Amino acid sequence: MDPQLLTRARGALLGLVIGNQLGVPTEHCGTAGAIREAFPGGVRDLAPRPAGSPFDDDAAMALELAESLVERGDFDVSDVARRWVRWMQRDGRGIGLTTRHALHLIERGSSRSRRAGWRATPERRPGTAP
Repeated sequence: MDPQLLTRARGALLGLVIGNQLGVPTEHCGTAGAIREAFPGGVRDLAPRPAGSPFDDDAAMALELAESLVERGDFDVSDVARRWVRWMQRDGRGIGLTTRHALHLIERGSSRSRRAGWRATPERRPGTAP
């Protein structure tokens, strides 16, 4: 991989994670007014790191996607699906109801997720063992 591209990608991911962590305390405030009311001096500190997980769901899923892109060299929908399902099973911190529901559909191989191309398990070819 091009070293300059890799450096830029790392910088983008670092910015994503830092920006996301700064937003965690305000995530459930709803409006700019509610944020100003809750944090009259502005948000100054990162949210405390939860036990056992350095990231929330947004950062964790973005990092899983980035690792897949680097390892596969392209977007591999099945690999990303496997990684996200595995992340949900082992950590899943901060996962929302909609994301959890979607990943459970992928995990179970629902027809809706198959039609969209998402698979948490590799496709089998006819005549091969599971």
